[in-house]
Amino acid sequence: MADPVSMGAMIALQAAGTVMSAADEASALRRSARVDKENARRTELQGEIDALQTIRDERAASGMAISAMASSGFAVGTGSAADLIRQNALERETEILNIRYQANQEATGLRQQAADKKRAARSAMIGGIMKATVQVLQGANGMNTQASVDKQAVLERESRIAPRRTSTGLPAPSRYNSFIGPRD
Repeated sequence: MADPVSMGAMIALQAAGTVMSAADEASALRRSARVDKENARRTELQGEIDALQTIRDERAASGMAISAMASSGFAVGTGSAADLIRQNALERETEILNIRYQANQEATGLRQQAADKKRAARSAMIGGIMKATVQVLQGANGMNTQASVDKQAVLERESRIAPRRTSTGLPAPSRYNSFIGPRD
């Protein structure tokens, strides 16, 4: 026969362990989501830094080109020189937009991963609680089944005990006689 108190304690510890495991998993997922959000912020920041550096590089290159053209005798604001400067500026603007777009796309992906991890954390907690509930219900059912088995074993043991018989083969009188009352 199993002790119901120890069985109940064992079931409670199993359920608590399941919930704690789910809480640890959810906590790790939330930490990872925070890291992803921070990485998204840093990715956007790095994109802006790269865009600013491209602007600086473009201005320096344009300045050097204008200086070189002016020193060689070209009229800087006219004709093919102006077209070349304008074309370089357009290419740099396109490059800057591409840098920002790429950083934005990467940051969006990281934010989506963070949101997915937050949902997974919530699901881990719900799943852990559900598993713990199932463990408790299965344990209670097992305790009920064990109690039934124990009761049946006691009944079978008692039925195997033979009644006392007299030398004539009749059952021996019990302590109580239904006609007379209890004997002392």
